[in-house]
Amino acid sequence: FNAPFKVKYFLNYKGLLDKNNEKVDYNLAYSQNIINEFNSKNNSSVIFLLVSDHNFFKPSQNKNRVGGAYYAGKYKYHFGQKTLPITNGMIEITRDTPMSQSKYQIREIFQKIELFYCYEDSALALEAMLCGCPVVFLPNKYFKLPIGSIELSGLGYAWGNSPEQIRHAKKTINLARKRYI
Repeated sequence: FNAPFKVKYFLNYKGLLDKNNEKVDYNLAYSQNIINEFNSKNNSSVIFLLVSDHNFFKPSQNKNRVGGAYYAGKYKYHFGQKTLPITNGMIEITRDTPMSQSKYQIREIFQKIELFYCYEDSALALEAMLCGCPVVFLPNKYFKLPIGSIELSGLGYAWGNSPEQIRHAKKTINLARKRYI
């Protein structure tokens, strides 16, 4: 369009999935962590949009949570990595396949399980937290920091699967929902 001013909105870390290095005049990002990657803070802003419906994704009355589930979409299918033994035998949540769960099935899973493991950042992590399910992020070479960690104040999730981190996630899960809302 030969626009005189070019803006790019980043939903993930620069260069992780987007290989377009076209020069832009202004950067917008989903999170402060993404903006922190840019050298010029003057030409960058954050627009943290609420992407998950807290009225739909909410805790159930059932307090007996058991088992776990995991998501490894890009980690497994885009980057070709193998999942860790910790998630063996758990429910795998997928997207974009004919066998993927519906949002209703995903909500039901999140309302029943004790922990949700993520090999990457995903709105699924927010949806799990909104359902009262603590999230365990599994750091790897493609996942160095949760995108919304600043906006969510580190509540409701564990960074790695250490017992201390999991205790923190369980202890703060109710605060994470309040913070998001």
